[in-house]
Amino acid sequence: MIGPSDFELKVMRLALRGEESWRQTLRMQLPHLLVARRDVYACGVTTHFTSSGVVDTVVIPRGEDGLPVRSYPPTVNAIRELPTPGLASFVLWIGRDGVIVELEAFSLVDDTWPEQSEMGFHSFQDDEGCLVEEAQDGVLVRGSSSGAAAAMRRHSVDREDLR
Repeated sequence: MIGPSDFELKVMRLALRGEESWRQTLRMQLPHLLVARRDVYACGVTTHFTSSGVVDTVVIPRGEDGLPVRSYPPTVNAIRELPTPGLASFVLWIGRDGVIVELEAFSLVDDTWPEQSEMGFHSFQDDEGCLVEEAQDGVLVRGSSSGAAAAMRRHSVDREDLR
């Protein structure tokens, strides 16, 4: 088995941005992940993971209603240029044992996915449309939402276009 690709690691680090202790613990799991398999679909790709050893596990925090907190599951969105311009989302799933089990990527605007699953993505954003990116030293930087919002408007799809 091999480890996650550089692109998958970048996406997971961006999805796990934040200082909550459960996010920090999940970031510590990243170096121990091994790819069990990748499933490629017409509109996305799912990477399934196992762990290469013993790792600290997490319990996803829950609200008073018993449901996971609003910030779960960890996600990041991106502008996608290939095969057609649009938006994509990346979702990180955690197993019942508290270990990262899956990275799911899918199109938000159509049923297509790039033939080369890691090509053509840029302008990574949080769910509020604010740009997020990694600096040279690995620190996550959150930018303004104006650039991301403009990019999203340029790549938005009218419902009529989907018929």
